[in-house]
Amino acid sequence: MKHLVLSCMLLFSLSSMTGCAQKSQQASSSRQQDSVAWKVCALPSTVLPEKLMDSFKSLAPGKALVIDFWATWCGPCRAAMNSIAPIKKEMAGKDVVFLYVTGETSPQNTWQQAIKNISGYHVRLTDFQYRNLFNQLGIMGIPTYMVLDRKGNIVYDNIATGGYPGDLNRVKRYGTLHAIDKGLDVDGIVLAPHNPGGAWNPQKIMNTLKWVEQNFSVDTNRVYVLGISLGSYGALDFTGTFPDKVAAAVSLCGGSTLTDFTGLAQVPIWFFHGTNDKAVPISASQKVIDGIKAIGDTCRHLFTPLKGHNHNTPAKILYMKETYQWLLEHSLQHKGRPVNKEYTISSNEIANAYRSLSR
Repeated sequence: MKHLVLSCMLLFSLSSMTGCAQKSQQASSSRQQDSVAWKVCALPSTVLPEKLMDSFKSLAPGKALVIDFWATWCGPCRAAMNSIAPIKKEMAGKDVVFLYVTGETSPQNTWQQAIKNISGYHVRLTDFQYRNLFNQLGIMGIPTYMVLDRKGNIVYDNIATGGYPGDLNRVKRYGTLHAIDKGLDVDGIVLAPHNPGGAWNPQKIMNTLKWVEQNFSVDTNRVYVLGISLGSYGALDFTGTFPDKVAAAVSLCGGSTLTDFTGLAQVPIWFFHGTNDKAVPISASQKVIDGIKAIGDTCRHLFTPLKGHNHNTPAKILYMKETYQWLLEHSLQHKGRPVNKEYTISSNEIANAYRSLSR
């Protein structure tokens, strides 16, 4: 089994996968066009809006479902589809189905031509179904996305926030996934939930983690969390909310919105913060450490102030193999969950972090 690295950044995004499911009873046609597998699922116009979600689930029983509400005239919808295409190709054959839902504002002939280049399942609802389903779900515009797990539970939606659940180009701008692209070897599954802004929701992160654990072979005793800037707030809020799930964490130039630090006191955490950070002052990290100290337990924590460094410097720590080696020294099975104090990361090593990468 693989350990799992949960890397929190700034923008929220879920990496999605797709596969071609067997033909369901509702499916009226299935064709192959230029190696693009697509299927039209004809739902009766008599299906009431409140029953449509159940109908969608029945199209892919036992599989995860990514629902994309779109229209042929929607430029951002098509742009988002283009961005997810490489991921869909890479993950073809997995137990995840993409369902594209539109309405009568998409002219039928135009829609029929467009879907030939969009692999997945396709549904065109009546205007009554489409409008009332949007009202029922609270959808204000498109593109809008929902992710359902194998049991039909909604584990993600962007109804309130917008953004495509799978644009890895955004996820790979910097951080752990970018470091892997540059040659860093991380022997594990990397999960990169991103936030569109504002406070993180630890339960949403947990829902995503549970989905990964259900669909992949994960060593649940070795789940690690990293975060930088706003992502640090997400990492610490998640760790403090679910301390029994996190073996160790790294916080880079951030803080936490928690007021109860009992959970954070139970987890080995390494804090890094530049003393000349103007974006998120070092006092944000110090506040967390002082909160933990106030309940009388700081034995599991390391704090490395980076003298004279600004907000950008700690990002390089995500590109260093020592960071992940330190995390791997910890496990939920270790008695007392002690922090490993044998590692050091100096300012000079941080400055040369990029040079150690192979590409």
